[in-house]
Amino acid sequence: MKIDTRLLRLLDASISVGIRGAAAISAFLLQILISRTTGAAGIGQFQILLTSATVISTFSTFGMGLSITRIVAQKRLSKSAIFKTIGNATIASLFILSIIVTIITVNIDYLNNIIDDLNTATILSIVIASAFLSQTEIFGGAARGAGLHSVAQATSYLTTPLIAGILIFSSSYSNADVDPWKSYLIGCCLSSIAIAFISVYWIGIRKGATSGSSDKSIKSMDILKNSSGFFFAGFAQLAGIWIVTYTLSAVATLGDVGIFKAAERFAFIIASIGQSVSVTVAAKYALAHVEGNHRKLVTLAQGATLTTFLMTFPLILVLFVFSDFFMGLFGDEFSQKGEVLRILISGQLFASLSGGVFQLLGMTGNAYIVGRTSVISTIVTSILVFVLIPFGVTGAAIALSVGNAIQMLMLNWAARRFLNVRCDIFHVIGARFKERIK
Repeated sequence: MKIDTRLLRLLDASISVGIRGAAAISAFLLQILISRTTGAAGIGQFQILLTSATVISTFSTFGMGLSITRIVAQKRLSKSAIFKTIGNATIASLFILSIIVTIITVNIDYLNNIIDDLNTATILSIVIASAFLSQTEIFGGAARGAGLHSVAQATSYLTTPLIAGILIFSSSYSNADVDPWKSYLIGCCLSSIAIAFISVYWIGIRKGATSGSSDKSIKSMDILKNSSGFFFAGFAQLAGIWIVTYTLSAVATLGDVGIFKAAERFAFIIASIGQSVSVTVAAKYALAHVEGNHRKLVTLAQGATLTTFLMTFPLILVLFVFSDFFMGLFGDEFSQKGEVLRILISGQLFASLSGGVFQLLGMTGNAYIVGRTSVISTIVTSILVFVLIPFGVTGAAIALSVGNAIQMLMLNWAARRFLNVRCDIFHVIGARFKERIK
């Protein structure tokens, strides 16, 4: 049976935003389920383990997901070359992971001050989760570059919280011991396997995958060289939230970590919606840049900005006004912490006004700029965390929001300075209005 890949691309672009949003909501509901069954301390412990897996995954992936997206899109690799490139990326990822495991083993006594009850079984579970997360990113990156955009990766994000939620609910319903982390690990494993099959299937049926395509795969070292900019950009962008999480874990209580991560989950939903828009056009940014089509680049960037704003701004307003109610969904321990949510949501407002400027710069050979702005933002966040940590969760939220706002302002300046593209919503709306009155 012959499958029309043009129809698949159209369907993918149409539903990817919805799937990303559903994935964020599913993860949000999972957090509520965990907090309701284990309390603020329980969700805090779960989030520390999840953050640890994410940190390790970010290092072991080394930005190869986005790098492979750009490589596959620009070089038009054949099916066999794509599969070999995925294999080379996997080998590089596992090599980095082995180094990280060695470092963790040597410094386990020090890490015990940050993560309670850190033992061999816990380390193994974190490493396994990070390995699956890395493979999800690598396969998803190849599929996006081949034209699948984000459905494969978004589906994996949706599947993991759904499977974990079902397992946790079943345990709670049967009065068995609830282990949120083990349930998440199972969901992560199954999702990673699913995305591998989806990506391989899509690349296998991709129209024109062998005709006029390059059969030369990209070696591991070349992938790492091309990925370094994406890694530093992504690492610096996430480092702020990691620093806040681990600082709260070290000087405050697991309950404080749980409250902060519950509020941050709402911000994550908004960020995921914005990312779903920008990821969908990421490969198109790369192609427009290679073709030298500046007009197309501007149209894509401003369209992404407008779509992001229309999808996220109303949600930001609702969460800001009814913050106490939404925090109360996690339980009585959270209901009086609405100010934490309001602060974090205010930080997301800058991302809502700026659209997909992160992907725009990354896919046009300017990932190093994103990295530099992220480093500055992380430094500001780190300083503010240590200054404001006496104020507890509220101080941590202020530090993170200020750091995020500063980065978005710098990224918008960089897009205008180096690409001559304005991504702020005020310019986009003004330009659309001028076109209408002509």
